[in-house]
Parts: sequence; structure tokens; C-alpha cells
Amino acid sequence: MKNTQKYVIIVDVPISLSYPYMQTLSYKETMENFKLYLEFQKDLAEAEIKVINLYLKGVKTKKDRRTSISEIVENVLRLAGQPLHISEIIKIAQRDFQTNLERDSVVSILIKKIKAGQKFQRTAPNTFTLIE
Repeated sequence: MKNTQKYVIIVDVPISLSYPYMQTLSYKETMENFKLYLEFQKDLAEAEIKVINLYLKGVKTKKDRRTSISEIVENVLRLAGQPLHISEIIKIAQRDFQTNLERDSVVSILIKKIKAGQKFQRTAPNTFTLIE
């Protein structure tokens, strides 16, 4: 099967390098602008070669990494804006993030984070909130 991925490179050439403008500049100014233009073209060519190499190697760009359990719980608690019991956290995670969390795993992760002084605080048995 033929690979049909396409890459688009947008190039914006400064108006300051257009011909009529260049006629009003001194030789030194013209050469400085030309040097900037050449550096721009070099950077552009290097970017194009990088894209071509990626295409030829079939290397895919970075994939989005998975959201960790602690990040999901942090998002749930941030949206709630108040302490929540573990069963409520799990329900909201299922509803809003389509993620099935195991109660014991979530509690274990939260307790480890609390002991390390990171992000979470226990307000009652199996009830957690974010440290602000």
C-alpha cells in the first residue's frame, strides 16, 4: 500500500527583500538583507530535509502520551473544586474521562503522593482534595 501522508510547509518571504525596496538601500544594507535572506533559505532547506528524512524512514511523530491515574484524579478534583470520596472520583472519571479506575490502585497512588507531599491531601477516610 502506498503511503499517502502529505506535509505542508508554509513560507513567508519578507516584503523587505522584494526588489523595489532593495533598490533604495545602500550596497552594505542590501548585502546584510541578502545575508539574512540566505540564512532564512538555509533554515528552510534544513527543515524540508528533516521532513523528507522522516517521510522516507517512515518515522511517525511523537504520539500523545497516556494520561496517568494521578493526572485523571487531579483533573476530577480540580473540576469538582471540593474534596471527594474515592467512589465519587471513580464515578466522575468514568463519566467525564471514559476511564475505568480500580479503587485500590487509585487509593494507593494517592496515598503515595500524599506521603511525598505532592498535589493531594486526605480530608477524611478515603476522601481527597488538591493542595492549593
